Amino acid sequence: MKKHLFLRTLVAVALTLFATVDSQAGVSKAAFLQGSQVEGGGEFLSSSAPISIAFNERSSIDPSAFDHDINNLHQLKVTEAGDYLIVATMPVIAVDTPDNRPCAGLEVYVNGAPAAGSLGQSGYIRNQPRNTNMQSETSCHTHLLIPGLNAGDIIEMKAIRTAQPTTRLQIQTASLYVEQIDGSRSAFSGLSDDALVGVNLNPDFEGAGEDPVELVWASNRKDSGFSHSNGNSEVQLSAGTYLVYVNVPLQRTSSSRLSPSLEILLDGQIVPGGQSRQGYNRNASGHIESSVHFAGVVEVSGNQTLTTQLVRYLNSGNTGNAVLPDGKQASIFVEKIGDSGVFLSSGSETTNDGDPTDWNAASKEQIVWGSASLSDGTYSQSGEAITVKQAGDYLLVYNDLLQSSATRPNPRITVEVNGEAVPGAETKTHYIRNSNGHNSASGTLSILLEGLSANDVVTVSTQREGQTGYVGIEEFSNEAAIVGLIKKNSLDPATLTSAPRVISFGGDREGFYISIQQYSSSVVADSVSVLLNGGAVEASVSTSGSVTSITYSFPSIPDSLSSHVIDLSYTDSAGASQSASLGFTVADIYAKVSPSSANASVDTSSSGFVANVSQISSNVHGNNIDNANRQLAGGYSDADGVPYLNEAGPINATSWEFSPVDIAVVNLEQDGAAAGNFNENTGFADDFIPNIPGINESTDGIAAEFLTYLELSKGFHTLGVNSDDGFDVTIGPDSRDLLASSVGSFNGGRGSSDSLFEVYVEEGGYYPTRLLWFEGTGGANVEFFSVVDGQKILINDRDNPNAIKAYKSAKTRPYISDFGPISGIMADQIRFQLSNGDIKVDQNSISLSLDGELLTSFDVDVKGDVIDITYNHGKYFEGGEHLAVLSYTEVSDPLVSRNVENVFISPTGMPSVLLDGPFAYYGLSEADGNILINGVSEANYGTYQNNPFFGEERLVVGAASSSVLFDSSKQHGVIIPNHSNINSLTGNPSWTEKTIEFWFKPRNLPSSQNDFPGYDITQRQVIYEQGGATRGINVYLAGSQNSDTPNEAELWFNVLNRAEATPWGGVLPYNETVGVGTDRESIAISTTVEAGNIYHVALVYQGSSEDGDLSGAITGYINGSKFGTIEGANKLFNHTDGIAIGRRNNEVSFHDLIVNSGGAPEVFDSSDQFYYDGWLDEFALYNVALSQGQVKAHYDAGMTEVPFTPDTGGGGGDGQINSIALSDGAVVIEFEGVLKSASGVTGPYAPIVGATSPYSVAPDQSAQFYIAE
Repeated sequence: MKKHLFLRTLVAVALTLFATVDSQAGVSKAAFLQGSQVEGGGEFLSSSAPISIAFNERSSIDPSAFDHDINNLHQLKVTEAGDYLIVATMPVIAVDTPDNRPCAGLEVYVNGAPAAGSLGQSGYIRNQPRNTNMQSETSCHTHLLIPGLNAGDIIEMKAIRTAQPTTRLQIQTASLYVEQIDGSRSAFSGLSDDALVGVNLNPDFEGAGEDPVELVWASNRKDSGFSHSNGNSEVQLSAGTYLVYVNVPLQRTSSSRLSPSLEILLDGQIVPGGQSRQGYNRNASGHIESSVHFAGVVEVSGNQTLTTQLVRYLNSGNTGNAVLPDGKQASIFVEKIGDSGVFLSSGSETTNDGDPTDWNAASKEQIVWGSASLSDGTYSQSGEAITVKQAGDYLLVYNDLLQSSATRPNPRITVEVNGEAVPGAETKTHYIRNSNGHNSASGTLSILLEGLSANDVVTVSTQREGQTGYVGIEEFSNEAAIVGLIKKNSLDPATLTSAPRVISFGGDREGFYISIQQYSSSVVADSVSVLLNGGAVEASVSTSGSVTSITYSFPSIPDSLSSHVIDLSYTDSAGASQSASLGFTVADIYAKVSPSSANASVDTSSSGFVANVSQISSNVHGNNIDNANRQLAGGYSDADGVPYLNEAGPINATSWEFSPVDIAVVNLEQDGAAAGNFNENTGFADDFIPNIPGINESTDGIAAEFLTYLELSKGFHTLGVNSDDGFDVTIGPDSRDLLASSVGSFNGGRGSSDSLFEVYVEEGGYYPTRLLWFEGTGGANVEFFSVVDGQKILINDRDNPNAIKAYKSAKTRPYISDFGPISGIMADQIRFQLSNGDIKVDQNSISLSLDGELLTSFDVDVKGDVIDITYNHGKYFEGGEHLAVLSYTEVSDPLVSRNVENVFISPTGMPSVLLDGPFAYYGLSEADGNILINGVSEANYGTYQNNPFFGEERLVVGAASSSVLFDSSKQHGVIIPNHSNINSLTGNPSWTEKTIEFWFKPRNLPSSQNDFPGYDITQRQVIYEQGGATRGINVYLAGSQNSDTPNEAELWFNVLNRAEATPWGGVLPYNETVGVGTDRESIAISTTVEAGNIYHVALVYQGSSEDGDLSGAITGYINGSKFGTIEGANKLFNHTDGIAIGRRNNEVSFHDLIVNSGGAPEVFDSSDQFYYDGWLDEFALYNVALSQGQVKAHYDAGMTEVPFTPDTGGGGGDGQINSIALSDGAVVIEFEGVLKSASGVTGPYAPIVGATSPYSVAPDQSAQFYIAE
């Protein structure tokens, strides 16, 4: 059977390229694995269920003690019984950027069960687009001894999501180091004693004088030289040098922004560098879990007592309770290691020339180490540089404690060897909130530096990751960062009887490499054969020491995020045939600029840009790219239907017009004041924005385009835009082309901030370029620049020889002036509109294809210089992704041909519903998995909680798919992240219309029995809610029968906005009179439903846009008929307290009670999540108010039967791609299950209609990605 180094059920896998392994063979009796993938494929974490890391980058093992099978990359098998030290690190970065807290953790598993004491949950992220430098990176760590493993035991490192699991995190390079600690070594290991269960680990030492909590241990290994009694905190040590690891998972039970301090003490005194505070616990967005860790070398003089304790200081976070999570334990590992081959030093300053004590510089700065307290001939050290004098493998340990009065900084600590970053060697847990006393944080790191050569230089660096502001060493504890290096016993591969094995590989846009470790048999160099994507290539083969390296360089730059498959085969010196199938994705993000976009007729005397500026000062575009383009096209009308005029256009205009202005560079600010990178302070005075202020004397609501031809040389270019607010840069055959390629953008609002993006120009030339820029309210500025050797240079700065030149005029080429359909819209027609420029289209050359099939029947309508190409499909396009390609030739010399692609996603669901424009449609038709799919777009996906019952009988005969059963006893539900579609708009302009529509069949209804002691409140079940105690929407059931098995209950709709200029709705706890809005009644309506009946319901909110006007209303419909209306509604503003189906998510407001679990004064404190019990089907969300006729039409359509076609695996299931090969010019895919494709690596993946194995496809697209489920 052919082996694959990763399972190709998902080919879209990114690998990090790092330095190839030299002659070192790894550590004796140890394994060092690295990977950026999860089991089954993919590098994203978007699941609440633990998922194993697949170690697809490095597999360095001692084969006498371990086995790491290339068919099971997520599993490390122990082949020799013993006690094993585990050191794990997982850095991650947020991929999605809504306002959220996508937090993570890790845990080590043995034989499918969590290993006691291995939980690490320090991975907090605060993704805030409104912050210029939002924190989007973090890391997770754990270190412990697992004693008593048997031969055949399986070790796995699992990633877990501790908050907002549907918001994607990308694994960077995760590392797992496992080393046997045999009986010849002297070690102590233990787990926290049961006496710590329920104990508050955040005692208020400085505020209330509470005593620190000492961690008491139950030992699971205690060698001679250690003295300890179970249930006691003290560990007696003799003189010497020790490696110490401590790991403490935490869970808050009250308050917010807690961050207990972990301390390592000898005889009651904190050891140098012995404090850790990475356990920040926000208690928002579901983040209630964290952890603290210590890793370091500790010197012991004489007989001393080691203790560990937790305590709260005034600068370490809020008061409140934090405990060990249920069923989890803290762990400790102490090993006496001696002084030989050990290095230990500390440092408090960096190489930052501006301020050496500031650890939050924009550029990477090295930590400057003091004189080493431990070092022998293995090392030399000067300042920041630690030089290893002997080749080998070194275990690094690091710990720090930083403080700041800045808000949300997060310095990133990395390790470099000879100036090159070590993959995975990162700690990014320094988030400091600067609120509730949280002004300090720590980073802890332990990682193997494998295969160092003599005289390699090791440095540890710090660099800003989050917000700006001073961050320094914590000043009250005489704290300094500590670093230790321990030389490990290296493996002699020649003594082991084993075939060669791949130990590392990687690829990027330059090429790939493979490293093969040789043991008793070696690689026969001239037998090496390499296939790349099915074709033979000439790779370089070389051997250094016991490692054979195979490298290959691409002849041309591949597409960003393109996938590549390497098939390697060779013969070893024992005569055995060996093979491996490897794969990687080019992880670098860049746009390729095609030569077909170049314009050879540029007038090089026409330097600069043409600026077309538009303004609607009421800010209708809302800081959105599509809306800004609509404004520039004159596509907006006022409330009376009258088209807006351009306030920045001609003063006497009667229609939408521009007043074009020529400018030399794009360096503009609304008042001509200093902003961005280029201003009067840096020698580049800002100019005013042309025609702003407009005729209404406003500087708000601007949308502008800057048109030019950039002179770009072949190769990579880094471009940048500094903007307040957003922008989009496109390059195409004409700057007006609507399908020109976007090469860089920021879609939203922000203060003056940089966005950098990379482009690769395949051939030098002049390229039509458009910078779209828009501003909502407040400040306004824009700069367009390039970056050369780290220097930012304005585009077209003619005083700088390195500046990219820009020109205003050329003969214009044909361009796409309109097209359709767009994604998320029900459509039965493909449209392209071509507008001729100075150069014309050869009308006889026009062709059109759909999903790879050439269309023979379509219409071409020519009116002057406008050519409309239309194809009528005859029915709505099937749900999923489709590709329409227009091809044509220009009448030019030489002839130029162009293929124009429109990739669109046709929504999935009931047509009558989809035609009314929901932004989310949840068919609840998944057959398995944990992702709730939105059939309209790739946004607003949800995450199923605790595995509800899929594939249930459909409730809606007018829908083709099944339903989902939610069992309240099993805590089933769905969590959906905050999003601009639902509850969080940039600038907070408010909503005045929303509709929530779904079908449901209640099973076990709530009772009227009192669930809240002391309050006359009935039982509740939440069906859908968004928002919380101050603003939001809730659809829920309330008990109305005093029975253990009631057969009816009340269905309630409740909407509220208890703040802003016109508060409305809401209610306080029963008989309470404190807090916000005590004098207002709920805006809520109800009706009665019965268990076992199927209902179609719709909640319609139609508020008022005028402050003070409470004539807005909510209306309820059941089975197509109105059951109630209540007035009193105004605007609904942002309400980012979570979204959920079948349960609550954080705060929730009922008509008679507001509930939270955070103890806010105006709400009732309860841990009840109000789980729904019953079936749900066909759920739709709208930002419009449906009419009664529309609701009735949806109900009627749902009652009109269509054939039932169940999903075979919507959430991911069994299936795999078995092979990909080239045959007769086509790509042939053999697969099992359902084959799905996407044009982008992250999807969305849509089933290929009619695809059977083997499936053939012409390789005529720039990139295409496939999965099989």
